[in-house]
Amino acid sequence: MDTFELLLKHYHFRPYIPLEEAGILWGHTEKTMKEKIDAGDIRLPYFTSDGKQKSVKLVRVETIAKILDQRAVDAERDFKNLWR
Repeated sequence: MDTFELLLKHYHFRPYIPLEEAGILWGHTEKTMKEKIDAGDIRLPYFTSDGKQKSVKLVRVETIAKILDQRAVDAERDFKNLWR
């Protein structure tokens, strides 16, 4: 199983999850996640299903998996460079 499949299973096979749930992976609340995304600190697109500002913000589980996989690759590279 890859990261995407594991996350899909974890989130009960929902392809989109609320930003609040995604924030748990980063250790942030929904408000902090939105602020960090809007500031460009976290590169995770979010949207609402109806386009209204007060609606629940959603993110793609697939995008989260890609971000986590890339962060893992970066961490492994940095670790190898540190311990050469």
